[in-house]
Amino acid sequence: MSNRVNESVCRTVTQTIIDFVASVNTPQWVQPWQGMGLPRNKASGKPYRGINTLLLLVAAMRMKFRSNLWLTFNQLKRMGGRVKPGMRGTGIVFFSCHEGPVTLVDDISGEVNETIEKRWLLRNYIVFNVEQTTLEIEPVNAPQFTPIEIADDLIAEIPAVIEHGGDSAYYNMVRDTITLPDKGAFESADAYYATLLHELTHWTGHWERLSRLDCGQFGSTTYAKEELVAELGSAFVCAHLGIAKNRLQHGAAYIKSWLKILNNDIRFIFKAANDAQKACDHIMSYRRKPAGKSKTA
Repeated sequence: MSNRVNESVCRTVTQTIIDFVASVNTPQWVQPWQGMGLPRNKASGKPYRGINTLLLLVAAMRMKFRSNLWLTFNQLKRMGGRVKPGMRGTGIVFFSCHEGPVTLVDDISGEVNETIEKRWLLRNYIVFNVEQTTLEIEPVNAPQFTPIEIADDLIAEIPAVIEHGGDSAYYNMVRDTITLPDKGAFESADAYYATLLHELTHWTGHWERLSRLDCGQFGSTTYAKEELVAELGSAFVCAHLGIAKNRLQHGAAYIKSWLKILNNDIRFIFKAANDAQKACDHIMSYRRKPAGKSKTA
């Protein structure tokens, strides 16, 4: 009888979560920080297109460039700049169209005709990000970041290695480090702290702490559960600190892709919420207690 009751409760709670997630207007996860923008040629101001866009975006993320401006060696030279010692350029491709006369001979009549034919040539070019050169880097217009003291006080006590730079946020379990974009890249301070707390929730799963993480593959139930744990953990800590009040709604948008798992496993949300609570407790355990007289029994 108790098993039926438990199952009924699980179904009711899980369905409540599913209904809430489904009601969120944002159909996909929205990146809470601003990217550097599409790659552009610094000399011409024109954006790169096609495969070059992908090549330069990947290079910028890999080398953690903040600038989206690139230029060739000759363009750099004309602008009075030099490549910094030890810097290697990034290969891109360029299609050029050439027109020229072509003689066509009819196989049957032998008639000779002259025509103009277009030929497309593919050339390789090497470009350098402006950060690899001696040119002055133009400041990026970023929203002003206003620190939240209560969040900073907590984070300062947590012994996690947090690195800033690049255009992505993630926890590296092998290195046991957290990487985030610079604070000024986020749309708001709330978004920054909520994202950091998401990654800190992942951080709590390391074997030296709560030993929750394993090597679940992307798209697997294990991976889905950990992402849900991280979003719920972030929401729980944000609620404790009184920041990022719309965090749970953001989390709902983030986990929409896991609705199938929630539908198929009625206890999934309970497992995730339980782990999220443990992660929240672990993070909050670093919070300094207010100074004051201790109570005696």
